[in-house]
Amino acid sequence: RPSALYSSTPGISALHCRRELIGDNGIIAEQAQFIAEMIRLGNNPDLGREMGRLGREKAVQVFRWEKTAEAYQGIYSRIISGE
Repeated sequence: RPSALYSSTPGISALHCRRELIGDNGIIAEQAQFIAEMIRLGNNPDLGREMGRLGREKAVQVFRWEKTAEAYQGIYSRIISGE
């Protein structure tokens, strides 16, 4: 979730996640690997901090309020113009 990215929290997600949110800032794991990945992050705080930093960086770039407002403005403009 974008809120986790903003909070500099590294993510571990299942295979069905939105892959565009997870890159270097988290881990996509199969169910069988999920706990092992949690333990790996717990044992490597530097990795978690780096993933968190990268996630926040992504959130600031991708989920800016200005960008969201522009997207909504475009949608509303198309609706009003009947497109």
